[in-house]
Amino acid sequence: MSSLRSASLRTDRFGLAFALVLAMLAIALPVRSACAQKLLQATARLKTGEELRYVFRLETDETLTRVDKPDQPATLTKSIQEVDVRFTVAADTTSGSIVDATFESFRVWIDFQNRMVPVDLTSPTPPDNDPAARSIYDRFRPLVGVTARLNISTGGETTSITFPDAIKAEPAWPIFRRYLDKELFRANFGPAFTLKSDGAMHPIGEPWYYRMHAYARATECAVWETRTLESVAGDIATVSGKTRASGKPEDFQGKPVAFLDMRVDSQYLWDTARARLLKQTRNDSIRTRFERDGVPMQSDLIGASTLTLKDDATRGSQAPAVAPAPPPAPPPAPPPATPPAPAAETAPQKSPADAPKP
Repeated sequence: MSSLRSASLRTDRFGLAFALVLAMLAIALPVRSACAQKLLQATARLKTGEELRYVFRLETDETLTRVDKPDQPATLTKSIQEVDVRFTVAADTTSGSIVDATFESFRVWIDFQNRMVPVDLTSPTPPDNDPAARSIYDRFRPLVGVTARLNISTGGETTSITFPDAIKAEPAWPIFRRYLDKELFRANFGPAFTLKSDGAMHPIGEPWYYRMHAYARATECAVWETRTLESVAGDIATVSGKTRASGKPEDFQGKPVAFLDMRVDSQYLWDTARARLLKQTRNDSIRTRFERDGVPMQSDLIGASTLTLKDDATRGSQAPAVAPAPPPAPPPAPPPATPPAPAAETAPQKSPADAPKP
């Protein structure tokens, strides 16, 4: 009788434990499902009449060497560009938003005869006591005040950009193109509207892919950036971006510039409560090869850029009186003995659904 009672107690205890496990699973599953529904949106919320101001700053160091005579002294050039852009939401449509991008100010620092010449192109009076500064002013002034009209899809993608055609005839068009070409605009300013155009960010640690364009020697090159949500602290999400691409000179037959190697590291700070990009930082290292007057040349370009949301306190800030020191130029790298493998034309296959639609 005692053994039967013991068996019955063990059975009851087992049944109670099993019931507790089922109850815990019943609680845990809805929690996991609820967490899955809280994936962070990566597209800005735009409203008609709203204004967003960003400042884009780019510092570049370029080292030019002769491929056939690598022992010859390299040519080093430096430049800094800083442009303030006001985005005004002109209208909302069923397919997205119409946004006007006005280039309110433009400041440059150009390496001219071994000195950095700072010029504030927003100034109404051209500098007349410095021929170099006057030349720079006349060359780059046309960008100030230009308004480009953007069509932004519901996913935050810049689907079209229109601007005055006359600016294409300006001598500085290769510089202006960085700000007015659709693909290059997406690369520089696109994060202000989206970090992932086809939905929410992936969970922390799970990458997605985004098609970008790099720019060097007045030529653009399509690449894929791997983006990953690294952390979330309060309302601020930190997203990293990495691009690794390479190619051989023969992959670019018939093109003026061959992209041999490209490494880009980015970081994005996204305000999840306001659906706004707070800041993007990017560091580029791009190696290209081209011909100048029939001489094979190699360019090693180091770039550092930021795109920062301006608050009310920073609006109307003036250019600094003295140009900040640009990053030191790296020593010229010798041409690789064996060119690296060609860059992939398609996105990595780990998650093809994440690739943006053409």
